[in-house]
Amino acid sequence: MWEANKITPEYELKDWDAWKLLESLRAWDDFVTAIEVRVSGTAVLDPPNREPLVCEDMAKRWMNQSFQFAFLTNARRPRVSNLQVAPGVAVWTSELFEAMHVTESADSERKLSIGVKPSDSTFYQSHRSNDLAPTLLFPSNTTVSSSGASQLEDFCGRGSALFEHRPGLYLSPEDGWSDAVTFVDGKGRDKLFTYRNAWCPWMRTRPLDTLREVLSFWKMLVIDGIWSVDAQGVVGGMEYFDDFEDSRPSRSKV
Repeated sequence: MWEANKITPEYELKDWDAWKLLESLRAWDDFVTAIEVRVSGTAVLDPPNREPLVCEDMAKRWMNQSFQFAFLTNARRPRVSNLQVAPGVAVWTSELFEAMHVTESADSERKLSIGVKPSDSTFYQSHRSNDLAPTLLFPSNTTVSSSGASQLEDFCGRGSALFEHRPGLYLSPEDGWSDAVTFVDGKGRDKLFTYRNAWCPWMRTRPLDTLREVLSFWKMLVIDGIWSVDAQGVVGGMEYFDDFEDSRPSRSKV
């Protein structure tokens, strides 16, 4: 699923390169394999499923963000089609992906916050890049219980960029960081459960979390048994994160 010709011409590589995509895909494949090994209780010997998380035709209808398109149409679908990859967070199915986009209104708060409003200046309209818009990579089946607690709920002061006000793992790119992600929990907080959030003594600001790094951290939680796994994937709901005050779950939360 990682061949270059899987990325269609209309989604040209812009501020990201093939290395970021390939490393994210490798991290995803390793992470899913770790879950599947825990589910089966043995090494996965048969060739993995190569169906993508979202089929390309459907992605073309609903995706405007190039890294989201490239990742979701190349990342392999797990053997369990709606596998839960974190407490309360699952993968898209193509059916759910389309159903949610079909029902979203053209003037939804999310679309206006990440797109162009009639009141926007001509300069803003001509310089707005879809590749800097937050997009939901792995959704929760719940909605955020409070508002205003995350940057994505007031995206650039323009309103909520959360898709249907759902928690989950969002692609939240910035210039030079097209694979940056933000995890939003059930309370709408975006400072919890990043793979790192401590101050770094040799850097003025903490680097953004990237998709490949977060997936690698999630894999560690599965392999080390910090996250329990059953036939549907990682066990638990979004309430798992309610009491966390830092980024690393303790082993007492198994």
